[in-house]
Amino acid sequence: MIKNRKIATKLLTLNIISVFIIILFTFIGIDTSLKDRDNTENLILCADRIYVELSEHFNIENTNNKNYIESLKKEYNNLEIIIYDKNENIRLKTDGVDEAKIDLNQMQYIMRNKNGDFNPFMKEYKLIDNGQTFELVIFKYRSSNSTVESYIMRILFPIIIVLIIEYLIIRRKVKQLIYITDGIITMSNENLEYRLELNSNDEFGILSHEINKMSSNLKIKIDNERNMYKLKNELIANISHDLRTPLTSLIGYMEIAKNLDLKLEEKNDYIKKSLEKAERIKILICELFEYSKLESGEVTINKIPINIIEMLEQTIGEYSNLAYNNYLDIVKLYKEFEIITNIDGNIMIRVFENLLDNAIKYSKKNSKIYIDVINDENYSIITLENTMEESIECDSNMLFERFYRGDKSRNQKISGSGLGLFISKSIVDLHGGEIHIETEGHRFKVYIKLPKG
Repeated sequence: MIKNRKIATKLLTLNIISVFIIILFTFIGIDTSLKDRDNTENLILCADRIYVELSEHFNIENTNNKNYIESLKKEYNNLEIIIYDKNENIRLKTDGVDEAKIDLNQMQYIMRNKNGDFNPFMKEYKLIDNGQTFELVIFKYRSSNSTVESYIMRILFPIIIVLIIEYLIIRRKVKQLIYITDGIITMSNENLEYRLELNSNDEFGILSHEINKMSSNLKIKIDNERNMYKLKNELIANISHDLRTPLTSLIGYMEIAKNLDLKLEEKNDYIKKSLEKAERIKILICELFEYSKLESGEVTINKIPINIIEMLEQTIGEYSNLAYNNYLDIVKLYKEFEIITNIDGNIMIRVFENLLDNAIKYSKKNSKIYIDVINDENYSIITLENTMEESIECDSNMLFERFYRGDKSRNQKISGSGLGLFISKSIVDLHGGEIHIETEGHRFKVYIKLPKG
């Protein structure tokens, strides 16, 4: 299970930042709108103050009126000021007004229909000076950036920016997902050598790595299955040959033995040869039966304390004649007479028989087979060393594979199913032990390590 969900963390962080930015800019927009000197509320307030100022200090005859209203304009947000009489003659105005006579209706019409980048403001008042009534018009052409639309844009801008950033991030992740999907499709088309190259520390990176690992493991399994299928075919061919040859000889010898004209000595010789062929067939069938049981997991072991030296002596005694006939000497290097080990003797004896049989089959003529036992505190270690006719040119671990028989050209004349070492390793594994092979040139040495307990 992935503990650090980096994509989820990134998206959560991005959403938190997005909400923060939106809230921040919203407050900024509201604050800006409140502080905007050209907002309507502020302009009304300024216009009212100008009116109050003029109501208190205005005198149409005062020669300083021009400077006075200009100072009011500067003080109150650059509002334009017009004072006109009942005949619509402008009596006083700020510099921003060009007209000498005012048409209020036309001015209101213009204000209402002003186009472009302006949002006009206008307010009217009445002034009384020395019994005369004057009209006061205060107005301003405001820039449209002070309108409600500008405030909305100030809020929408950060939202748009956040959406763009989220889109770019999600787009990148979608691209990675599409890349992974295409890679899986490529692998599913039996291209298991294809590898995803995604340098990312998030879940997509982990997913790519795991898919690559899965593809690699699957390729190894498929290759192993293909090799196994090939080896099985070879086994069938080998077993067929190894069964057919002695079976043909057996039938031939029995046919000859039926001949009534043969002497008793000759008949006994043919019967002996027939028994040898029958024994060879029996060994092959037994190996196949043992392999089948080990593969199905039906084999159970019953460990009891057994003197492993005695078991070795028994095996050596059974194979000494075969070794002698092949011009081989079996040399016992161990000195102990008793090493007690908890094993199932009924199946462990098969291991010793397989190893010694292989050593006799493949050893160089007129050489020696060395057998030794090391009495370790917790383990019994058995070694068997011989000199091969030819050097081993493969990984020694391959020798433990089922149906493997090494170089075919060298082993065509040597009977066997290729199951002996596989069976031996399976039995040793069932005992919780270890078995491995060391080769150096023509030297071949097998190590078996069995726990005593």
